[in-house]
Amino acid sequence: QEVSQTGNTTIRFRTPTGVDAATDTITITWPTGFDVSIIVLTDIDFSHGAVSGYETDETLAATPAAG
Repeated sequence: QEVSQTGNTTIRFRTPTGVDAATDTITITWPTGFDVSIIVLTDIDFSHGAVSGYETDETLAATPAAG
């Protein structure tokens, strides 16, 4: 993303077994030069579901939960 340019990115992927345990992690690595410093929590929406169009929206926390 270039400085002073707005962007809207949708990331979709499938997992063979899901992400259902507290020890499961999803990591997104942006390309070199991509400026993520201006992204704030309210810029991010997270949803999941077995079929597109029937996703469940989740609430994201500003800090990770204990454990």
